[in-house]
Amino acid sequence: MSYEQHQILAVLLFATFAITEPVAGQQSIRVARTDQPIVLDGQIDEAAWAGTTAHQMVTLSPIAGNRPTYVSELKLLYDDDYFYAAARFLVGDPSEIRGYSLQRDRIGADDWFRLMLDTFNDNENGLGFLTTPAGIRVDMSITQDGASVNPSWNGFWDVASHQDQQGWYSEMRIPLSTLRFQNIDGEVTMGLIAARYSAATNETSSYPAVSPTLSNPLSRNSVAAKIILEGVDSRAEKHFTPYLLSGLDRNAVLANPPVRFDQQNDSKFEAGFDLKYGLTSNLTADLTVNTDFAQVEADNQQVNLTRFSLFFPEKRQFFQEQSGIFAVSTGAVQDNSNFFHSRRIGLTDRGEQLRIYGGARVSGRVGVWDVGALTMQTETETSGVSENFGVMRLRRRVLNDQSTLGALVTTRIDTDGNTNVAYIADSRLQVFANDYLTAQWGQSFDNEQNEDNFNSGMARLTWERPGTLTSQGLAYRFSAKWAGAEFNPGIGFQPRTDFSHFVLNGRYGIFPGEESLFRSIQPSPLVSVFLRNQDGSVESAFTAFFVNFEMKSGVFGYLGLRRQTEDLRQPLVLSPDASIPVGRHSFNSAQLAIHPSDGARFGVSGEIEAGEFYDGSQFNLSIEPQFNVNQHLEISAEYNFSRFNFSDRSEEFDADIFRLRAQLALDTRLSLNAFVQYNQAADRVGSNIRLRYHFAEGRDLFVVYNNTLNTDISRNPQLTLPRSQSQTLLVKYTYTLSG
Repeated sequence: MSYEQHQILAVLLFATFAITEPVAGQQSIRVARTDQPIVLDGQIDEAAWAGTTAHQMVTLSPIAGNRPTYVSELKLLYDDDYFYAAARFLVGDPSEIRGYSLQRDRIGADDWFRLMLDTFNDNENGLGFLTTPAGIRVDMSITQDGASVNPSWNGFWDVASHQDQQGWYSEMRIPLSTLRFQNIDGEVTMGLIAARYSAATNETSSYPAVSPTLSNPLSRNSVAAKIILEGVDSRAEKHFTPYLLSGLDRNAVLANPPVRFDQQNDSKFEAGFDLKYGLTSNLTADLTVNTDFAQVEADNQQVNLTRFSLFFPEKRQFFQEQSGIFAVSTGAVQDNSNFFHSRRIGLTDRGEQLRIYGGARVSGRVGVWDVGALTMQTETETSGVSENFGVMRLRRRVLNDQSTLGALVTTRIDTDGNTNVAYIADSRLQVFANDYLTAQWGQSFDNEQNEDNFNSGMARLTWERPGTLTSQGLAYRFSAKWAGAEFNPGIGFQPRTDFSHFVLNGRYGIFPGEESLFRSIQPSPLVSVFLRNQDGSVESAFTAFFVNFEMKSGVFGYLGLRRQTEDLRQPLVLSPDASIPVGRHSFNSAQLAIHPSDGARFGVSGEIEAGEFYDGSQFNLSIEPQFNVNQHLEISAEYNFSRFNFSDRSEEFDADIFRLRAQLALDTRLSLNAFVQYNQAADRVGSNIRLRYHFAEGRDLFVVYNNTLNTDISRNPQLTLPRSQSQTLLVKYTYTLSG
């Protein structure tokens, strides 16, 4: 490490220890304590609720600050074991109440009630709990003051909803063991934002009132109301969840000699467990042995039209929990780099599962520090070799409630002695009320690396005023990033190497007023340029001008014009019949996208792009109809029609993708999800069917069927492919014991 790098790290470490913890000054509300029983039935008729203050919600959209069309109010209570939230939502006509989804973590065209709790009162991290008139449970974790919302977090809590002629009502009961918090001098202070969405009126209301100028305002811990509970202590979580799995695999394998495919049948019987144990009231350990993710939905098929790796999101529950503390994004527009990407653990680059022998995670808070540590041992694609993955994260607030400083270290070591170690120091500082400065420096080291340590580094600097596609006022981002030729975070996602990236992005949200059909109109220019570090030449450039809009009916979308430049030093192969030649290519296109209101029972999303593509032309059309038939059935489809034509070279490339999803639910316990997709470029159809029976919280039975079919078995002239590439039938049962 160079002298200059040592200086940078020394300054960062000094700032970490020298700056004192901020003190919040918001006005607080004392929540009433009850010793009377509350029956969780959604009717809010117990004596304990009668004398409780009702907090009135205020409209957030379509016109912020207005009184809601119908009464929307919130009540709060707590006792020795639980935190309670009750909501009363009146309507003009009971037919306006919409609660179609019956599946956990699935919102259709539904009304909803959402509660966000900043349990540590740190204006940064939070937990979200959401329900509908049907009484389903949706939960999420929130980090970075609402900048990151993870909908895959699942907590232990209960809810009940009730309807009558006047409206619908809901009671949430959240165990104190689910809410990790700090008791200071006998008092617990949390942040709270409650919200209601009415699909019939397309109206969102909140308590407290939050500004539409903020990005993602309902998850902004920093503007939450402050609530106080007295005389309660956080309870350490204790959950032991063993599982049993059995099933059959049938795969097509190449015979020896390789003149045909044979079918290979394998039976499976697996057992394993997860253990969640509260080390302290604020620090939790998770242990997993022989981890399995059979019930996870298959990845969406994608067609790669670039020379870089595609990004696929994490869907596995173990890695979703507490993922916010490990998240360090190192990219910007057109660069979805992440210093730690958990899909590197236990999955191949093709998304195929590898055995996870076991692992452990510790996460939570120690004093003023957010702490996270993870270690996992997995098999590899190489027979007889296993790998260990390690992650360590420290982060704390500095200067003020919205500023953080931290560091993350990753290790990847296999049994053949190959090692990769990487670290990053990162800070996000609130410079002004709505402006943030992000600074990062990272390096990687491995046993194949040259001696030039600086060339294995990465630096990024960003100044931004965050905004969303529908926020009001000015938002912008200036970002600069440099990555050396040998920078390689072994458990990260870094599609490009040896480059510099500069981004300038602006937005200005205009709210036309009550007379307009539009709630917001937002012009947005964008410039993104990638330079090669070797010679400073432009590798990729992207300039665009978008106009985003949202109508008061809830319909939203954008219109855009863009120009793209790509300098190819090797041919870009799209298919055996089409490739882009070496050279500098500049091309223009136009885009239009329209999406229906979130509350539409039947809606069609559409996106169209037309124009040039390298030295040819393109036409892309995406149609996504979705229909909430009733509480028991939701159907959605997606058809991506893509045509690329290179008439000068008499080449063409078709890349259609079709997806069909059906979600069926008999009630909140029994559900079936079917997902079928066809990828024309790969000539394959994949199906993923998952049946779930939810006995009780933590007790589930899954039946999973996967099938992959080749649609063109003659595409290889030397070898006829099998019609069925693979089939899997699995049965999995989990049972959680809580202490």
